[in-house]
Amino acid sequence: MSKYNQLTEQLLSEGYTDTDYPDYVRLPGGCYGKGPLENLYGGFEYQPGYINKIPFRTGCGLFVKAENCISSMSYAGVEWCYENNNPVIRCPFWKNTCEKNDRRLWNQEKGILNFCVCHRDGRYSYEESIEKVRDKQDWEKKKLYEQCYKKRDGKICRSHMRYDEKKKQWNFLYDPMVCTKMCNIGFCALRNKNLDSKRGNVFYDLKVMTVRKDDTFFRGEPMVSIEKGRRLLEKPVSMDICREVVKMGTEHIRKNIWLNRFSYLHLYDRDLKIEILNLRAESRESRDLEQDLEDIRNGITVVHQSDQIQAAKKRKCEKRQERKEKRIERMEKQLRRCGYKNLPAGEKYSANKILGKERIAELEAEYRNRPVQLELFNKTLAT
Repeated sequence: MSKYNQLTEQLLSEGYTDTDYPDYVRLPGGCYGKGPLENLYGGFEYQPGYINKIPFRTGCGLFVKAENCISSMSYAGVEWCYENNNPVIRCPFWKNTCEKNDRRLWNQEKGILNFCVCHRDGRYSYEESIEKVRDKQDWEKKKLYEQCYKKRDGKICRSHMRYDEKKKQWNFLYDPMVCTKMCNIGFCALRNKNLDSKRGNVFYDLKVMTVRKDDTFFRGEPMVSIEKGRRLLEKPVSMDICREVVKMGTEHIRKNIWLNRFSYLHLYDRDLKIEILNLRAESRESRDLEQDLEDIRNGITVVHQSDQIQAAKKRKCEKRQERKEKRIERMEKQLRRCGYKNLPAGEKYSANKILGKERIAELEAEYRNRPVQLELFNKTLAT
């Protein structure tokens, strides 16, 4: 692989240097070698305002605007970019073994990407361009959506529709978790009615199981804990949506919790298992005290998420109050020592905000009436 890209090699051959170069190129930010040209981009790069006006063309003869190309991509040991005159674009026809394309771009990622190489061309024609092909495809996509809308009698939501570009068809994939983030109380096109105005959440219990691994007589005994009343959603939503989420079952919740919280711990504890229990949609958390007592009698550790949240809020409030009291104590000590008038302007503002005028007046009186120690000096006169 060449040290520099084609653009840089051409400019250097014409006598340009890293301090004297045309205004349509620039030096990339950052230097990774002994000189400005020794960088990750292979030397110079085009100015965006210049290269975006240059048309490119695919092997099959379609023009494409530079702004619609992928500016840089490393693949198969090649840097596909403007500076090497080989930027790529996704083939609008989904061909992955096109004879007119660079063979190094064939069958990449099992035909998912379908990149097509482009080269510079001095002219541009919209009638023979990828832009026209894509505009036509967008028009067809819109028409097919309108047909689907009529077929379903308007009971359709764009948030749950997915378009298959290869098959040119719309598919309805309902996911109520999408509704929890996008929908609120109001009209639902899928149901053709207003959503339930009553708000709620989806609650569940998280059961964690493992065995004891300490060096005691109880080694190997099961350890079970249940965290009850866990909220699935960040904020309350319509109960209609909550009920639809419950219908999805527990597996999607278990996978998400395992990935984000327990997969790392499982590397050190192979006996670790989790289970989602008692999935329900409720306007507020409900508790089954008899079941809690039964679980405790069976040796299961039971906690409620709402209790943990309240305890965390209480600790946070106590710490905030403790910091406030210490700050007041420091401020009062300073006022007793040097007086309000001798404080800097910023500290005067803080004192007014924290203590108030009445308390400042009391401390100022203490400062004025403080006992003053007098020191008598004996002066010896030299004779």
